[in-house]
Amino acid sequence: MLIDEGSGEAENPDAAAFGPATTATTAFAGTSGFTNEDQFPRRLADVNGDGRADIVGFGNSAVVVALGQADGTFGTAFVADNVFTRLNGFSSEDQFPRRLADVNGDGRADIIGFGNSAVAVALGQADGTFGTAFVADNVFTRLNGFSSEDQFPRRLADVNGDGRADIIGFGNSAVAVALGQADGTFGAAFVADNVFTRLNGFSSEDQFPRQLADVNGDGRADIIGFGNSAVAVALGQADGTFGAAFVADNVFTRLNGFSSEDLFSRQVADVNGDGRADIIGFGNSAVAVALGQADGTFGTATVVNQSFARLGGFPTSSATPRLVADVDGDNRADIVGFGNDQVTIATALAVNDSLIGGTGNDRLVGGTGNDLLTGGADADTFVFDANAALGGIDQITDFNAAQGDILEIDQAAFGIMGLADISFNATSGELFVTGTHNNTLAILTGQSGFDINTHVNLV
Repeated sequence: MLIDEGSGEAENPDAAAFGPATTATTAFAGTSGFTNEDQFPRRLADVNGDGRADIVGFGNSAVVVALGQADGTFGTAFVADNVFTRLNGFSSEDQFPRRLADVNGDGRADIIGFGNSAVAVALGQADGTFGTAFVADNVFTRLNGFSSEDQFPRRLADVNGDGRADIIGFGNSAVAVALGQADGTFGAAFVADNVFTRLNGFSSEDQFPRQLADVNGDGRADIIGFGNSAVAVALGQADGTFGAAFVADNVFTRLNGFSSEDLFSRQVADVNGDGRADIIGFGNSAVAVALGQADGTFGTATVVNQSFARLGGFPTSSATPRLVADVDGDNRADIVGFGNDQVTIATALAVNDSLIGGTGNDRLVGGTGNDLLTGGADADTFVFDANAALGGIDQITDFNAAQGDILEIDQAAFGIMGLADISFNATSGELFVTGTHNNTLAILTGQSGFDINTHVNLV
């Protein structure tokens, strides 16, 4: 069977892919003092309103920011606040968490700090710093029963679609919401849901986390609850409450190996730019994505990356967390991993062509651009011709040596002398060629048995 060459022109919003992992900054790493997320957390949010997510690091005596750049790196870190620090009482994220969200609707993320008896806010400024902190709420506090983030977490998201982030507090028997106001404070709290509670089985954020994101693309944040055998969703309503919960996925669950957020975390963000949040699950040897659907469910999970898996050097979220946010401003969320020595990023790619084979020996020719190639059963040939040499990074989702899969590379087009000019990183799945291309050619996600000397044909 012959799969025709992709056009390399139109983007395919029904697919997700990430580029190779690269260093984005050496600040905010473990060796820079950010040794533990409970004491020195790092967050990603757009604090200056330029459409790119920035790193915000909460240190011992200062809050430090590095602004996101268009190339996916981060600028020089600077002190942006000295209130929401460990020395000022924010000694533990489990007891006194800090969040980032746009609470006043000006397009810049603000700091929200949950204290012992008050919730404080500092509004984001155009230069990336934060204004004077003020009391914005006195309900969602430690003294009012929110004594532990593991048991009674609080989140910030726009649940009613007015452009301002609201507080969502998960209690023992109810989920409460306080709507964000134009002045940065929060309105009176009300019960918005009674399903995603501690008494209903969500007893620990480490085992059964809850996230908030717009999964159906209606502009309102929804609750996503990761249970023992199912992922449930309740859609946000215009009045700030949530609709009836329904099963939206059964892959990213505790019974399927996601037994601990510290070991195998899950994030919810829009990685393909269609306006709907997707599930990103960080497993032992791979990172998988399930795309959000218009009805609030999630599609089939596919492997998209290996570098940011537990075996890729990110053993725990407490020491080496991975976050997902749009750093380069292209409306697709990128993966950012905080390692011991550096912060690494894999930017989400616009997928130009998705070629899917079936049963039989298929020949897949991606062409120009970033292509997603799936061979299917039997012996498939993944072709990199002169058009592929013009640019783009292809992702091969199912290379299987035992089935007879091979790669065919146009030697002249890529300007390579022989197989010695090709290298492969089995941990990240990156296939690199020197010569005139001198770049990552493809990423083999979930590959089995690939070897350059055996499975690459130069033509």
